[in-house]
Amino acid sequence: KYYSICIQALRFAYRNNLIARDVSQQITKESKTARKKAKKDAEKAIFDKDEIQQLFYTNDNPFGSQKNWLINELLLKTGCRIGEIQALQMQDFIKTKNRYALKVDKNYCRTSKRLKCTKTERSDIVLISDSLAAKLIAHFEENPFKDDPVAFIFSSPRDAHTPFCYESFNDDFNRTMRRLGIKRTNLT
Repeated sequence: KYYSICIQALRFAYRNNLIARDVSQQITKESKTARKKAKKDAEKAIFDKDEIQQLFYTNDNPFGSQKNWLINELLLKTGCRIGEIQALQMQDFIKTKNRYALKVDKNYCRTSKRLKCTKTERSDIVLISDSLAAKLIAHFEENPFKDDPVAFIFSSPRDAHTPFCYESFNDDFNRTMRRLGIKRTNLT
C-alpha cells in the first residue's frame, strides 16, 4: 500500500513540475520474504534464566576481570546500552533518600571519542539494588580518579577522562560466552 502511495505522489509531482526528475522508477517493492528475513536478522538474542544465573548469581566470576563482570551486570540490570555505561561519570552515581541510582543521560561515541546524548535522547535516574551499589562503591575505592566528579566510573587505567576500551571488553565478553558454551548470533 505504501509503495503505491509513494509512487503515485512522486509521479504526480514530476508531471506537475514539482520535482526535476521522475524518481518513482528507483523505488522497488520489497517482498514479504525479504521483510521477514530483515526482521529476523534484526532480532537480538537474549540470555535465558539459567544463563543469567550462571553469569551473575554465583560466587565465581566467569569474566576476565572484576571490572568486566560489574559492567556486564550493570548492562543486564539497568537496561543501559554499552555507550551509556561507558559515559557514566563519578557524578552520575547518586544517593537518593534511601537508595542508590545512576543518572543516565549521555552516551560515549566511540567513533568521535566524545560524549553525546543517548540514542533515544533518554534522561533517566535508574535505581540500582543495594548489592549492585555495594559493588560499585567497592570499585570506586580502587579507582585512582574517584575524587574527580567528571572522571568516568569505568575509565581507562591511564586516563580519567577516557572510558574503558569497548573492543577489549567485547573480546572478553565473546571469549567468556564461548568458554561457557553460550552460542547464539547477535547475543546481547
